[in-house]
Amino acid sequence: MSNTHLFLIPAIVSAPLKNGVGRYVGQLQRVTLKFCKNRGDSRGVRDFIERYLVDYAKNNPGVVVYVKPRRHRPPVLVSEFLNGERHELNCRDFDGFQVGQFLNLYTKICGRQESRLTNSLYTSHPSIQGPWTPWTNRDPEMAVADLMNDKKWREKANLTPTATDLVLEMFKQQQMDSQHQLEEKEAQ
Repeated sequence: MSNTHLFLIPAIVSAPLKNGVGRYVGQLQRVTLKFCKNRGDSRGVRDFIERYLVDYAKNNPGVVVYVKPRRHRPPVLVSEFLNGERHELNCRDFDGFQVGQFLNLYTKICGRQESRLTNSLYTSHPSIQGPWTPWTNRDPEMAVADLMNDKKWREKANLTPTATDLVLEMFKQQQMDSQHQLEEKEAQ
């Protein structure tokens, strides 16, 4: 097992600025595609620019895309996020489709660094009463009551009747119907 998780920054998972509560704001602010016009390892970035860049820009109007040719340097995809984070990806020997996949990935993430979870439960409004459970607002007597057989608790808890209860009701109804038929025959 790897111990790399020990070097991650401890944090609590949360949406940046409660993103998505009102409307969703994409966190990717700017993308810069740096490539060389002549090097062979920039072929994938050049292919992405020729085929897919216009479609990507139309589908993501909130992202500013810069194309920066530079001589004799490896291709790099630089993405900058609203929280100030900056990610650089070396795109050496990528094809156009792989560049597009990484660009779509960066479009969907918030840019926060990978972090180690500090706690499995977290709330922004802590309560001194503890976490909510299904038994939080129930009558304490229910914990020791025989809930399946006691109709008083079933009505209190709004439980639906069990299949056994339904069959017993049907049986009682049949007995009552047969008794009424016998009484009517005797009366005649």
